[in-house]
Amino acid sequence: MPGRHTQDGLKIAELEEKLKEEKQKYEDLKFKMSEIFTQIKLLNESNACGDLSVRKRKISELCIDARYELLVEKNKKIELPNTNQVKK
Repeated sequence: MPGRHTQDGLKIAELEEKLKEEKQKYEDLKFKMSEIFTQIKLLNESNACGDLSVRKRKISELCIDARYELLVEKNKKIELPNTNQVKK
């Protein structure tokens, strides 16, 4: 059956493309987290902020923003089922 081999080949190519996209997302996430950790480290070591509470607040804001971005990215992958059912 030549059709089956073609379908299998297309499916393999599709899965390889999805894998490539997921690897890229993973690498982007690693880079983004690395940048955030660098910013936290620099804030922690800097004397420019002066007050310790200011540094803590800025570090906290970085963490909250990063967490929010991660949760938003995770929720993009979740698809809710479309039932189109109306209860009477």
